Amino acid sequence: LILGGNNGRWGYQAGLRAEYTDTESYQPRIDSVHVNNYFDLFPSAFLSYELAENTILQASYSRRISRPNMWRLMPFLNAQDLLNMRLGNPYLQPQYTDNYELSFDKMWEEFFFTASLFHRNAKNTFTRVYQLFEDRSSVVTWQNADNRQSTGLELVNQWFVNRTTDLSLTTSIYHNRISGEDENGRYSNSRMSWTLNLMGNTRISNWFSFQVIANYRGPIVLPQGSIDPRYSVNIGFRREVLNRNGTISLSVSDLFRTRNFT
Repeated sequence: LILGGNNGRWGYQAGLRAEYTDTESYQPRIDSVHVNNYFDLFPSAFLSYELAENTILQASYSRRISRPNMWRLMPFLNAQDLLNMRLGNPYLQPQYTDNYELSFDKMWEEFFFTASLFHRNAKNTFTRVYQLFEDRSSVVTWQNADNRQSTGLELVNQWFVNRTTDLSLTTSIYHNRISGEDENGRYSNSRMSWTLNLMGNTRISNWFSFQVIANYRGPIVLPQGSIDPRYSVNIGFRREVLNRNGTISLSVSDLFRTRNFT
């Protein structure tokens, strides 16, 4: 259900989404059935004010859900190598996030700019937990943490260089904090992090289109430490054929082989 409208320079929109999830898993070897059903309401609200032509100030709130995927739920031991193993958690619950945002949007003829202050409060957050096994190997599984909070600034820039080329740059810097509790007691961890994403598109008339995507992601905080920064570059080519009734595409992911997980 969505209700919206305008009154002069003011704009508003309010919404409510209802959702029911029905989940059942069965393990034949141990004759175990796990049922996890839940009903949720997701409200949202947006309020905007037009400061000038193509210049808008907006405040918003929304509640979101993220469900655990199949790989996080499956209770099968996955031996990646002799020292590292993974184990899913069929009792993992969905993650809920409250998003608060205040943004400033400005558009020129060839340039678009957005600056946003945000605060995200996530409950039942999915988090990796590592456990030592027989003092020589580790098992990683998934648990629901109590809370993860992120507060920061995001900048979005899009530049239409000409009719055939455009560039988009998105960057954010934020403080991340996670807290929770397990059989070993309470835990918490926090640190600053940041992201940087660049996407460029260009078209060579009557020949092909070219795209490059470069991204950098700062450290991700975990209860037992953090995941190191990761960065990569992807490129792609596309050509229309058969009078634009078909396309031929070629893409290369992680061009310089830098997207390592540590």
